[in-house]
Amino acid sequence: MDLSAFPLKHLEPRQCFLSRKPTLVSTVLGSCVAITMFDSRTRIGGMAHAFLPDSRNYPDDAGYPCKFVDTSIRHMLCVLRRLRVELPRLEVKLFGGGNSWNAEQTSARDAPSFGSWASVGPRNVDAARAVITEHGLRIAAEEVGGSLGRKVLFLTHTGGVWVKKLRGRNGA
Repeated sequence: MDLSAFPLKHLEPRQCFLSRKPTLVSTVLGSCVAITMFDSRTRIGGMAHAFLPDSRNYPDDAGYPCKFVDTSIRHMLCVLRRLRVELPRLEVKLFGGGNSWNAEQTSARDAPSFGSWASVGPRNVDAARAVITEHGLRIAAEEVGGSLGRKVLFLTHTGGVWVKKLRGRNGA
């Protein structure tokens, strides 16, 4: 399939994108996660790029529903319901959540300042799995964890996903 035939939408952290129109969505992940959703009947698909697991500790960021794993999934499901998508039909996929914090390159003096940041990738994955399950959905495919970043490409009208592992630090 010639992916260059489709308009390209690049997602940055804290962005979501849903479309009825065939679109190639791309993003680059380190500890962040991307959640894709696709309905084969309506041909509506979308992706969220979330970088923190839980919105509850960040009330000032309520205007950014796709910044957090919990609210990005709920936001996409809400929009899909309004578009008359039957949620049990959704094909949900999960990517990213790597450990992009490198303990070997951080001095002992700096390590405590990272606090829970060292485990944010696995916590993002856990949060995504929990919220997806909470809504009665299942994950059709996932590629998560590890120490390498990923570039993810998603076709909104087919649900097709391509993942390339990246060799640089922090997904670069």
